[in-house]
Amino acid sequence: MEVIPGCERVRIIEIHPPRFVKTVTEGEDRITGTILNLKTAVNLKNVCEENRQGETEMTYVIEVNIVGTLVNLGDTVIRAKSE
Repeated sequence: MEVIPGCERVRIIEIHPPRFVKTVTEGEDRITGTILNLKTAVNLKNVCEENRQGETEMTYVIEVNIVGTLVNLGDTVIRAKSE
């Protein structure tokens, strides 16, 4: 697994340059203890259609998991606004 310089909490788990990269990011808030896990997959595709020459299409999937105090606070706010 590669580590992106300057982003030690981001790990590259799969890469196929220049078309695909999959990363995992992990972090924890020191004050609340809230834990964040983020999985990202990015695909790049050269688009050579008549009206779109030279363009790149980007598709991505992001999975976010947050556990801890911040989630509870956010849930309370969302529930209050929905009522």
